[in-house]
Amino acid sequence: MRSISALLPHLLPARSADVVEVTEANDRFLDRMTGLLDNSVFNAGSCATARSYYFNQHGEAVLLRPTSTSSAARAATRFPLDDYTFTGVRASASASAS
Repeated sequence: MRSISALLPHLLPARSADVVEVTEANDRFLDRMTGLLDNSVFNAGSCATARSYYFNQHGEAVLLRPTSTSSAARAATRFPLDDYTFTGVRASASASAS
C-alpha cells in the first residue's frame, strides 16, 4: 500500500487521469489466494460450522493470506501498471485533444 500511495500523486498527472481503477488483478489475486487455501485446515471440512472470526457469513476464511510474511511483503512491492485503468476528466480531455 505504501508503494502505490507514494506513486499515485506522480502517476495520475503524468497519465492525465483523475481516477485509477484496478482491472483483473484483484480477481487473479483472489483466485490465487483461494487456491492456496484449498489444502488448509480451514477448508478441510471440519471447520465449516466453527463460530470463529476467521470465517465470514459464507463460511470462507477471508482474513487469511496463505503465504509467508516475506512472500506477502515481496508481492506488495510489485504492481504492474497494466493492472490499472486511468480515467477521468483530464484523461478524456487529453484524448479529445489528440
